[in-house]
Amino acid sequence: MVRLTAATPLELSEVDPAQCPICGRPNGCRRAARPDMAESEPCWCWDYRIPETLLARVPERARNKACICRACIERHGGWREERPSAGSAVSAKID
Repeated sequence: MVRLTAATPLELSEVDPAQCPICGRPNGCRRAARPDMAESEPCWCWDYRIPETLLARVPERARNKACICRACIERHGGWREERPSAGSAVSAKID
C-alpha cells in the first residue's frame, strides 16, 4: 500500500526564487526582485537568525535558490537581530 502525503509547493513547480520553499507564499527577497543588486546591498533576511531545524526543511533543490519568508522564520522560532547602523562605530580598547 502506498501512502500519499501532501505535496509542498516546490514539489508541484519549478524553484521560484521569489517563493518561500516552506509555505509557497512570496518571500520578499530583494535579490529575487533585483538580480542585478550589488552583493553588498542587504536584504531583510540578513537581520534574522534562522533555526537550523527550519533550514533542514528546505527541499534540497531549493537550497541557495529560494529564501524562506519572514512569517515562516518567525513561526518556527527565528528572530531578528539588531545590528549597528552604518553610521555607528564600535570601538574596543586594547592594552
